[in-house]
Amino acid sequence: MGLVNLWRVSGAEGEEPDTWLRLDVPDFQLWRGCGMIQGSWQATEGLFLASTYGASGECVTGATLPRVAWLESVTGYRAAGDGWTLSDSNGAVVATLTLDGGPDPIQTAAEFYTEPPVITDKIREEFRQPAPLPRGFTPATPENLAGR
Repeated sequence: MGLVNLWRVSGAEGEEPDTWLRLDVPDFQLWRGCGMIQGSWQATEGLFLASTYGASGECVTGATLPRVAWLESVTGYRAAGDGWTLSDSNGAVVATLTLDGGPDPIQTAAEFYTEPPVITDKIREEFRQPAPLPRGFTPATPENLAGR
């Protein structure tokens, strides 16, 4: 749940210094100079997955979604001071998230997107850990999943 906030993105390949990532549940908004890119994300205690599904403003280019290769390559995260580092499947840091201001409002997005999300009971429920498996069941692991 600590990921839910409005973060300045640093060190991400291809991003400008004034780039923010707003992680709400289950959606994200990536603020760029061109406008906003939207997507969804999920996280467990150390794993992270994100995927884009829309864009606004000048981020819309033709009939294809803008790519956010660095964010789509993230598979893990770890605390770094008051923020987070996002890493790829090799453990390399692809971006750092820090608390540092926020984006200016734009005409193609509601102004509340320029503020951190409010953590509600609904958000807390999204992050509630599932009940343990009943006795006799074994959880799946990457090693025993077919087709991986």
